[in-house]
Amino acid sequence: MGITWTPDIEVILSLKPDVVFLAPSSRLDAAVDTLESAGIPALRSLCKWDPSGLGRLDPSKLADPSGLKVYSQELRQLGYIFDKKNEAEEFIDWFEGAMNPIIKKVETIPEESKPKVYHESSFGTWKTHSAYAYIELSGGKNIFEGMSGDIDPEAVIERDPDIIVKVAPAGEVTGYHLDVGDTAEILKIKEEMMSRDILQNVAAVKKGRIYVISSYLTSCGPASASRGFLQVIYQAKWFHPELFEGLDPKAIHQEYLTRFQGLDIDLDRKGVFVYPEPS
Repeated sequence: MGITWTPDIEVILSLKPDVVFLAPSSRLDAAVDTLESAGIPALRSLCKWDPSGLGRLDPSKLADPSGLKVYSQELRQLGYIFDKKNEAEEFIDWFEGAMNPIIKKVETIPEESKPKVYHESSFGTWKTHSAYAYIELSGGKNIFEGMSGDIDPEAVIERDPDIIVKVAPAGEVTGYHLDVGDTAEILKIKEEMMSRDILQNVAAVKKGRIYVISSYLTSCGPASASRGFLQVIYQAKWFHPELFEGLDPKAIHQEYLTRFQGLDIDLDRKGVFVYPEPS
């Protein structure tokens, strides 16, 4: 099922909501006008961390490449609306405390020390989605920066990435329902990439620097919910293991689940999300 940009306004009006949340896309401007003319406030918010800038109504928000300021602003707004201002501030402090040190360290990395990265989406072979790869935020150089969709395999060879990141689908391959040791399917994804004949002379394959990350931890697609920031944390650890020696992505993931989602999930026992786990 694709995304619909035509909400059923008559049904919404019949429910008499106090407020309606809509994505910050110009395609929903007509819906906003109708709601507000009926006296129903419409709040334009992604309600998730998304530094891609896609769909943003306010171009000035694109000046925040990390997305932290925009996200914190939206969280404070939600905290005010739902009378959870203290809870919102608690999460903002934790979130920024996890992300800011990574972003600041990445800013100090010389360009010549940043690995070249090919990011392949979960939608198929030889497909990329630069807006949601977050390679630059993680300390790498995206060999297909600004591109999305099909790419030429020969171009991958020519640009010779040091690292390949492949996004794995949610469901049978990755997810919270799997036991920690159930890595056979996610391992197959890495092995498939390693075995592609056309990539045998690429640096990433020669060095074995191929990493698989679940779509549960990326920002593109509904499976990620609001966990997309974990993608940057894992990628930074993979790209620069020495610089981020003390960084523990799994511990941050665990605290997010336990402290802020109220979920009784022990990541030492349940869940497969990346391969290999960063050491």
